[in-house]
Amino acid sequence: MSIYGSSSSWGDQCVNSNQSPINLSQSSSKPCDLMCELTFDDAYISQANVIVSDEGLILQNQAGLGSCKFAGEGYTCQTLLVTHPSHHTIENVQADAEVVAIFSSPTSGLLCVSSLVRVNPNQTSSTHFFNAFVPYANPSTTSTSVSLGEQWGLFMMVPPAGSYYVYDGSLVIPPCQQTKWVVFKSMINIDSNDFALLVKNVVPGSRPIQQLGNREVFFNDIEQLPGGPMPHDGKTYMRCKRSGKKPDVKDVKAAGMGEEKKKSDSKKKHPIHEWASKQIEQNGWIEMLNVILMIIAIVGGMYYGWKSSSGPQGLYLVLFAQKIAAWLHSFFVKKPVTPIYTSSST
Repeated sequence: MSIYGSSSSWGDQCVNSNQSPINLSQSSSKPCDLMCELTFDDAYISQANVIVSDEGLILQNQAGLGSCKFAGEGYTCQTLLVTHPSHHTIENVQADAEVVAIFSSPTSGLLCVSSLVRVNPNQTSSTHFFNAFVPYANPSTTSTSVSLGEQWGLFMMVPPAGSYYVYDGSLVIPPCQQTKWVVFKSMINIDSNDFALLVKNVVPGSRPIQQLGNREVFFNDIEQLPGGPMPHDGKTYMRCKRSGKKPDVKDVKAAGMGEEKKKSDSKKKHPIHEWASKQIEQNGWIEMLNVILMIIAIVGGMYYGWKSSSGPQGLYLVLFAQKIAAWLHSFFVKKPVTPIYTSSST
């Protein structure tokens, strides 16, 4: 018989506030980043003991099954608990099973890291994780020593999408000690054959959902959990941690000499424009009009002189145009007075 069927008689400590499990929902959780950062080590464990009890399927190693770091504090795991169906629910959905790694720290107490499990034929790291010990569960013996292989570690229970919930709760088994919970949002896979063996050898049971009360649930929406295995191939690897987002920095470009030259050239005036401006500044608009008329007279005279080269008409026209220009000039420009020099003045 499962112990969870008589949870109402577990004792006073299991009826205190902040009990587990609870239903987890992202809509009612608060964001959490560095204050609840979780990192698994990449240690491989080769041997452990499998125990079948009324609490579920237990995997133990007194030397440790692995370690993790949560919120800057180091924890060590000695016990792994697998039950079916799951204790926790996510968005009110109960999973086929749940695996809980129970960590402890001399200074920070207990930490439970949990992944909800679903039956799925797709082969993943979690498939090999369960296959290393679930088939060896034997309810007729007290404990069974199993070889986990050369590449088994707790990091294999971490889903590819590493986002997780964090809240304060209790153990789901008596005496319900207070603990910090980390529950991954995404489920991990177990092979249908291994799940069938789990159902056959372990009595089903899970503790009922507890009231959240005034507790706060936090959510770390990280894409991938830091840590995990690295290849043991004799090469050197560096694990990088993404820092906070830096402010956008725009490149500063130095102005090219070509652009400066274009700007300088665009400010320069055309020679004709520069000459005309200087003439207007020195002699005024009237003198410029006189010059224009003189140019017209000369050009006209040359044209008609060429056209009437057989007779004197062109020359007469030129002389006439010059007289007209001189006459117009007399209206606008006063003739300067020329001093008279006499022999006595010299």
